[in-house]
Amino acid sequence: MLEAIIVVNVALCIIFGTALIIRNYDVPRILGKETKTLGIVILLILAFALNFTPVVSAEDSDGDGVEDALDECPDNLTGENFTVAANGCSYPSYLDNVWMCIGGGVMVQDLSGNDEEECSVTISSDGVYMTISTPGIANHDMEGGTAGNIVAQDFDWKLPITPTNNTNCNPIVSINGCDIAPYRGPVAVAVNGVPFYGPEDGPGGDAVAHEIGIYDEDRQEIDLGICGAHMGPGGYHYHFDGNCMHWHNETNEDSDYEFSKVDNSTHSPIIGFAFDGYPIYGSYGHVDGNVTLMRSNYVLIENSGMGYNGIADYEYSLDNGGHLDACNGRFSATPEFPDGIYHYYSTMPVMGDSPDANNSFPYFINCYRGISETSNEDGGALDGDGGEPGQNGPPDDDGDHVGNGWDMCPDTGDTTYPDGEPIYPRGCTEAQFSALSSDDQDVAKVAYSGDSPPAPPDEDGDGIPDPLDDCENTEAGNLVYADGCAHLGSSGNETAPDGDNDGIPDDEDNCPNENASGYDADADGCVDDSDDDGVKDIEDVCPFDPADECPAALQDIPTNVTEEIPGCIHQSAENYNPDATEDDGSCTYEEETPGFGIISSLVSIGIIAFLRNRRP
Repeated sequence: MLEAIIVVNVALCIIFGTALIIRNYDVPRILGKETKTLGIVILLILAFALNFTPVVSAEDSDGDGVEDALDECPDNLTGENFTVAANGCSYPSYLDNVWMCIGGGVMVQDLSGNDEEECSVTISSDGVYMTISTPGIANHDMEGGTAGNIVAQDFDWKLPITPTNNTNCNPIVSINGCDIAPYRGPVAVAVNGVPFYGPEDGPGGDAVAHEIGIYDEDRQEIDLGICGAHMGPGGYHYHFDGNCMHWHNETNEDSDYEFSKVDNSTHSPIIGFAFDGYPIYGSYGHVDGNVTLMRSNYVLIENSGMGYNGIADYEYSLDNGGHLDACNGRFSATPEFPDGIYHYYSTMPVMGDSPDANNSFPYFINCYRGISETSNEDGGALDGDGGEPGQNGPPDDDGDHVGNGWDMCPDTGDTTYPDGEPIYPRGCTEAQFSALSSDDQDVAKVAYSGDSPPAPPDEDGDGIPDPLDDCENTEAGNLVYADGCAHLGSSGNETAPDGDNDGIPDDEDNCPNENASGYDADADGCVDDSDDDGVKDIEDVCPFDPADECPAALQDIPTNVTEEIPGCIHQSAENYNPDATEDDGSCTYEEETPGFGIISSLVSIGIIAFLRNRRP
């Protein structure tokens, strides 16, 4: 509107100024009567051309205050619950008060190197994703751990603005059907820009359980600093306890962070976001209206190997008395979402009757309830601590998971199941093994030992290091795939076909085209129907309840995807519907009228006529 008013005023000034020049300098007398008539005609044309231009601002179809020509999201979500960025793309307004170190300038101490680092976060949006650009420096003092000084990174974390549930995932029952979060490497990002990592630390094992004294990890030193975080090849990252980013020392008597100092009288704030876009809260939430320290439903498996397998050491059980599902989340109301939202928690140790009762695993998340933006999983993750699953271990040029120093056949091709060829402990396929001398054949069936080079841990002697071995009890000397599994069927040493990859050979599989993994208690190759209600367990919200009347602990998680409401979604329209979620093309707009144009044109004509009549 302001632009239109300026245009009208400029037009009037031009007209009045021209009229005054004509009168004062008697231009018609000098140039002739014809010129006088022509000048009047030109003035009239100019007046109408300028002033009959509709007095409206530039088009803004979504009513977000950014004209379409500059709007990168011209059909954007608007309203009191959304903040519109300068590029016209919106994001939920609650995020304005969630992210820390916006714009930088927050200086913190690196206690390992005794120098200062800057916490900085920049948020951008394209209307679908928000991108968090950050050096990955926390907003609190940091300890680098055994990796040494804190080193700034260059992260661009990409998060869905509106999370979308994975319809195949029902974590109140199990992790089956859900996207599993990496056990090494980033799984989420904290509100200060620092990544959350999975629980394991290379070369394997649960780093957190070792740190808090659940068991001893005897294969490597694991040192976690303040807030369960340390420095690694992928940068500074949390393994557990992100609560201290919201902790503030008010007395200045003791600046050291301890979890006991965290406010336990109110619901914890948001500490980060998983890569599916769902928020992660601190350790305290609401249960039956009461502030409660949230507990997971994972317990250590008896005689599991005590840390050698990390994630595999734990099992999910609702009998554990915890509050969270298999992904470490729940659906409930939160301060930011009074109507409820699915969200995760940072779970802290709560010991049971025995040291094996660790109610804090998986510390942040174990799987994604929603659709994860998997491109983030490479963000800063390098080989070694924090590498992608399957990328840890010794140097391995041919990718068969047998380290170069121990691989007698360093040019082996694909060894992944089921398409590749299995190998012996020293990395040779059966064909390569046959080409070896008898002495070398004896060596090829012997797994790692000794210190030249240092032998990685290989409990079952199949040649696949324990952190990469999904089958821990493979008989030594057998052919195995890169995952450490022989995949042998009833036919003995011959690899049996398994078309649906559910671990049941086709000749034993009653449902050879149905992957029943995780839902096949009787190992017949078919998805079970445990309650005989006609709904298979993979689809059954309550697989052990024929009436599907779930107890409170198994309340179904809403999809969090509201039904589309058609209507006019543009605020500038006459029939704008604030409840509409989908534009149905019904928007109507007030007809643009000349407004100032008519008035100014009439005034211009009147002035010109008056001046002409007064001329002697």
